Amino acid sequence: MAVLIRYRPWHRKPAKPAPARGISAEQQALIRRLNEVFDRVEDEAKSRAARPVEPQRDDGVKIDR
Repeated sequence: MAVLIRYRPWHRKPAKPAPARGISAEQQALIRRLNEVFDRVEDEAKSRAARPVEPQRDDGVKIDR
């Protein structure tokens, strides 16, 4: 009996892109830092979305459970 293995590309870590020609090392370092910041922001947004939201009234006062 054959087992079907599903290919899921999002489970793999993406390969680092080859350095583009014409971009200086300083610009590459800046791009790397920006990508790290974007990844951190994305991770933080995902973790915030996973947290339960506390119910609030329309005037912003928290409701006791």
